Amino acid sequence: MNHTTTKPVYDIATSHVRAILLTAFVAALSSCQPAQETLQDIIESEIRTIEQAVAETESGSADSVEYSVWLGPPDGDVWYRHNTDVVRPAASAIKTAILIEFFSEQIESLDQSFDALADIINSPESAAVRHFDTEQQAAARDELRDLTARQLAEAMIHKEHIETNAAYNAAANVIIEYLGGPAALTERLHRRFPRADGLQIARYMLADRQQNNDNLLTAESLATILRYLALDTATDELRDDVRAVLLLETDETRGEHSIKRERQS
Repeated sequence: MNHTTTKPVYDIATSHVRAILLTAFVAALSSCQPAQETLQDIIESEIRTIEQAVAETESGSADSVEYSVWLGPPDGDVWYRHNTDVVRPAASAIKTAILIEFFSEQIESLDQSFDALADIINSPESAAVRHFDTEQQAAARDELRDLTARQLAEAMIHKEHIETNAAYNAAANVIIEYLGGPAALTERLHRRFPRADGLQIARYMLADRQQNNDNLLTAESLATILRYLALDTATDELRDDVRAVLLLETDETRGEHSIKRERQS
């Protein structure tokens, strides 16, 4: 019996600056619920898998590794947690929250021309690209030109439709600027997810970390966002569109799931 729906969502962020791992796993159990004893076996198996992965990470790293892990269902009690309230650099995991807010704004026009795109990427003084060098700005202009809102999101999440790391990061920056900049976007996300108070968008991607605070998350805040996505509702277009952008993978044990893997930014 497959005990997962097609909607589990995993989001992993890593920062190699200090070898930090921030992970939240949200497993959405199927409507064909197993017996309680079987369910507990599944949960315990998942916990052992995570603990083994953490142990391997610690033993295989020459540097000290700090990590936060959260495991649980879309609602109800948490199954496993470790340092879930510790604030960590968010890396690209924070893009999942950005994606939700962006699609909420664009839900009626995801496949139409995104009119704000040209004005942002064509202005050298735009906050999205002004910290890029000339070559990076040119790559962003060339590769992001004429993308729809959905395509821009796909570029931000999985580097679809583009080739360079500059365009990949510029895609996220365009969306951040469009939604009002880091501070305004943080406020919007806190209104949408009041329990994700450990989330903070403080800088544009590729902005100098010495001059700008980092983007931050706690595993608890990340789990709040992923729980929202993992809930299965029959008529929620926003959830469906966001999950469609996230990478869909199939695992023989856990079924199908969506995942945003880490990238340095």
